[in-house]
Amino acid sequence: MAKRQNHLLTLKPNVIPTFSGGQGEKSKSYLIGIELLHSSLVSPPAISPDLTDLTYHIKFDYQIDKDKKLVFIIVNIRIDTFPAEAEVGKLIVSHIYEIADFDHVIDIKEGDKFSLPQELTTILNDISLSTTRGVMYTNYKGTFLHHALLPVVKQKALGKT
Repeated sequence: MAKRQNHLLTLKPNVIPTFSGGQGEKSKSYLIGIELLHSSLVSPPAISPDLTDLTYHIKFDYQIDKDKKLVFIIVNIRIDTFPAEAEVGKLIVSHIYEIADFDHVIDIKEGDKFSLPQELTTILNDISLSTTRGVMYTNYKGTFLHHALLPVVKQKALGKT
Protein backbone atom coordinates (compact mmCIF):
# COMPACT_ATOMS: atom_id res chain seq x y z
CA MET A 1 0.00 0.00 0.00
CA ALA A 2 1.32 3.42 -0.96
CA LYS A 3 2.07 5.75 1.89
CA ARG A 4 0.11 8.98 1.85
CA GLN A 5 2.14 12.15 2.08
CA ASN A 6 0.89 15.23 3.82
CA HIS A 7 2.26 18.66 3.04
CA LEU A 8 1.82 21.66 5.29
CA LEU A 9 2.07 25.15 3.91
CA THR A 10 1.77 28.09 6.26
CA LEU A 11 1.04 31.52 4.85
CA LYS A 12 0.20 34.81 6.46
CA PRO A 13 -3.35 35.57 5.25
CA ASN A 14 -3.74 37.89 2.28
CA VAL A 15 -0.09 38.94 1.98
CA ILE A 16 0.86 39.98 -1.54
CA PRO A 17 4.47 39.51 -2.76
CA THR A 18 6.70 42.44 -1.87
CA PHE A 19 7.55 45.08 -4.45
CA SER A 20 10.07 47.90 -4.66
CA GLY A 21 8.69 50.87 -2.77
CA GLY A 22 9.20 54.55 -3.43
CA GLN A 23 12.59 54.65 -1.70
CA GLY A 24 13.88 51.40 -3.27
CA GLU A 25 13.12 49.29 -0.18
CA LYS A 26 10.70 46.39 -0.28
CA SER A 27 7.07 47.19 0.59
CA LYS A 28 4.10 44.95 1.33
CA SER A 29 0.46 45.06 0.37
CA TYR A 30 -2.54 43.14 1.66
CA LEU A 31 -5.78 42.11 0.01
CA ILE A 32 -8.37 43.12 2.60
CA GLY A 33 -11.63 42.92 0.66
CA ILE A 34 -13.45 41.74 -2.45
CA GLU A 35 -16.83 43.17 -3.44
CA LEU A 36 -19.12 42.16 -6.31
CA LEU A 37 -20.38 45.52 -7.60
CA HIS A 38 -22.40 44.31 -10.59
CA SER A 39 -23.37 41.09 -12.29
CA SER A 40 -25.65 40.53 -15.26
CA LEU A 41 -26.55 37.70 -17.56
CA VAL A 42 -28.45 38.03 -20.83
CA SER A 43 -29.49 34.89 -22.67
CA PRO A 44 -28.79 35.37 -26.38
CA PRO A 45 -31.09 33.99 -29.06
CA ALA A 46 -28.37 31.53 -30.13
CA ILE A 47 -25.03 30.63 -28.59
CA SER A 48 -22.48 28.02 -29.48
CA PRO A 49 -22.86 25.03 -27.13
CA ASP A 50 -19.08 24.79 -26.72
CA LEU A 51 -18.83 28.53 -25.94
CA THR A 52 -15.93 29.10 -28.29
CA ASP A 53 -17.66 32.08 -29.87
CA LEU A 54 -17.22 34.49 -26.96
CA THR A 55 -14.98 37.51 -26.48
CA TYR A 56 -13.95 38.98 -23.14
CA HIS A 57 -13.47 42.73 -22.76
CA ILE A 58 -11.40 43.51 -19.66
CA LYS A 59 -10.91 46.95 -18.14
CA PHE A 60 -9.13 47.99 -14.94
CA ASP A 61 -10.12 51.10 -12.98
CA TYR A 62 -8.08 52.46 -10.08
CA GLN A 63 -9.11 54.47 -7.05
CA ILE A 64 -7.46 55.35 -3.76
CA ASP A 65 -8.58 56.37 -0.30
CA LYS A 66 -5.78 58.63 0.96
CA ASP A 67 -7.11 58.75 4.53
CA LYS A 68 -7.42 54.97 4.94
CA LYS A 69 -4.36 54.32 2.74
CA LEU A 70 -6.23 51.92 0.46
CA VAL A 71 -6.02 51.12 -3.24
CA PHE A 72 -9.09 49.87 -5.11
CA ILE A 73 -8.64 47.87 -8.31
CA ILE A 74 -12.00 47.53 -10.06
CA VAL A 75 -12.11 44.86 -12.75
CA ASN A 76 -14.83 45.22 -15.40
CA ILE A 77 -15.48 42.20 -17.61
CA ARG A 78 -17.96 42.19 -20.47
CA ILE A 79 -18.65 38.91 -22.27
CA ASP A 80 -19.90 39.20 -25.85
CA THR A 81 -20.85 36.68 -28.50
CA PHE A 82 -18.64 36.67 -31.56
CA PRO A 83 -18.97 37.96 -34.24
CA ALA A 84 -22.37 39.50 -33.40
CA GLU A 85 -20.99 41.42 -30.40
CA ALA A 86 -24.14 40.83 -28.34
CA GLU A 87 -23.47 41.24 -24.63
CA VAL A 88 -24.30 38.05 -22.70
CA GLY A 89 -22.65 38.79 -19.38
CA LYS A 90 -21.05 41.53 -17.34
CA LEU A 91 -19.21 41.45 -14.04
CA ILE A 92 -17.65 44.27 -12.01
CA VAL A 93 -15.55 43.30 -8.99
CA SER A 94 -13.71 45.65 -6.61
CA HIS A 95 -10.51 44.48 -4.90
CA ILE A 96 -9.38 46.46 -1.88
CA TYR A 97 -5.70 46.53 -0.96
CA GLU A 98 -3.93 48.00 2.03
CA ILE A 99 -0.50 49.29 1.04
CA ALA A 100 2.30 49.50 3.61
CA ASP A 101 4.20 52.79 3.33
CA PHE A 102 1.30 54.20 1.30
CA ASP A 103 2.62 57.77 1.44
CA HIS A 104 6.01 56.71 0.03
CA VAL A 105 4.65 54.28 -2.57
CA ILE A 106 1.67 56.13 -4.06
CA ASP A 107 2.54 59.29 -5.97
CA ILE A 108 -0.36 61.64 -5.21
CA LYS A 109 -0.64 64.50 -7.67
CA GLU A 110 -2.94 67.52 -7.89
CA GLY A 111 -6.66 66.95 -7.44
CA ASP A 112 -7.72 63.32 -7.66
CA LYS A 113 -4.73 62.27 -9.79
CA PHE A 114 -2.26 59.65 -8.58
CA SER A 115 0.10 57.04 -9.95
CA LEU A 116 1.11 53.58 -8.80
CA PRO A 117 4.54 52.05 -9.38
CA GLN A 118 4.46 49.76 -12.44
CA GLU A 119 5.68 46.75 -10.44
CA LEU A 120 2.85 47.20 -7.92
CA THR A 121 0.28 47.73 -10.70
CA THR A 122 1.35 44.50 -12.41
CA ILE A 123 1.16 42.46 -9.18
CA LEU A 124 -2.23 43.85 -8.13
CA ASN A 125 -3.72 43.55 -11.63
CA ASP A 126 -2.65 39.90 -11.87
CA ILE A 127 -4.14 39.09 -8.46
CA SER A 128 -7.32 41.06 -9.16
CA LEU A 129 -7.86 39.39 -12.54
CA SER A 130 -7.31 35.91 -11.08
CA THR A 131 -9.68 36.64 -8.21
CA THR A 132 -12.28 38.00 -10.63
CA ARG A 133 -11.99 34.75 -12.62
CA GLY A 134 -13.05 32.84 -9.49
CA VAL A 135 -15.90 35.26 -8.76
CA MET A 136 -17.04 34.92 -12.38
CA TYR A 137 -16.99 31.12 -12.17
CA THR A 138 -18.99 31.11 -8.93
CA ASN A 139 -21.45 33.71 -10.19
CA TYR A 140 -22.19 31.97 -13.51
CA LYS A 141 -22.25 28.42 -12.16
CA GLY A 142 -25.37 26.59 -13.34
CA THR A 143 -26.06 29.05 -16.17
CA PHE A 144 -25.28 28.87 -19.88
CA LEU A 145 -22.00 30.67 -19.04
CA HIS A 146 -20.98 27.98 -16.53
CA HIS A 147 -18.13 26.80 -18.78
CA ALA A 148 -17.22 30.23 -20.13
CA LEU A 149 -13.97 30.52 -18.24
CA LEU A 150 -11.95 33.70 -18.43
CA PRO A 151 -8.67 32.71 -20.11
CA VAL A 152 -5.47 32.91 -18.10
CA VAL A 153 -3.50 35.85 -19.48
CA LYS A 154 -0.51 37.81 -18.35
CA GLN A 155 -1.42 41.41 -17.64
CA LYS A 156 1.15 42.62 -20.21
CA ALA A 157 -0.71 40.65 -22.90
CA LEU A 158 -3.83 42.78 -22.29
CA GLY A 159 -2.17 45.89 -23.67
CA LYS A 160 -2.84 49.43 -22.60
CA THR A 161 -6.17 50.66 -23.91
